[in-house]
Amino acid sequence: MNTPTHDVLIPREIRICYTRPLYERMKFIGSAKDSVDALHLFLHDDQLDYKECFWVLALTRSNRLLGISMIGMGSAIGVVVSTREIAQIALMTHASAVIVLHNHPSGCTAFSEQDLRTTRVISACLKTFDIALLDHIVITTESHRSMAEEGLLPFHSSTID
Repeated sequence: MNTPTHDVLIPREIRICYTRPLYERMKFIGSAKDSVDALHLFLHDDQLDYKECFWVLALTRSNRLLGISMIGMGSAIGVVVSTREIAQIALMTHASAVIVLHNHPSGCTAFSEQDLRTTRVISACLKTFDIALLDHIVITTESHRSMAEEGLLPFHSSTID
């Protein structure tokens, strides 16, 4: 009979190590275009036309960029989005707000019903942690489309850090 060792029963400490970038080096995000420009620094040239991907931009209260993370890569027709992973990234970076972006390999920037449903779920999840969802942007090689700019989501720039 195998019985658990004493080591297995000892609780372990969880540590999170994160160092905020220097404030002066943090890019200010004040519009959907700023978000797309920041993402382009992170992308490979052909990434937008191949598979649908989903990214999160973590921001401070003054809309300074803490970091970018790709949380999903799908197929040419869709990507699975994990709200748990979005919240985890925001919490680990101590973000006050996030902007999410995903690409449409087809080149069409229209929001699908699934895009709108996903946005509502993400927003509700983040609200639980007092984290604002500032925008959801669909990008293609040629252009982008912002839910905040179309009045589907509020996009507010805070002056408090």
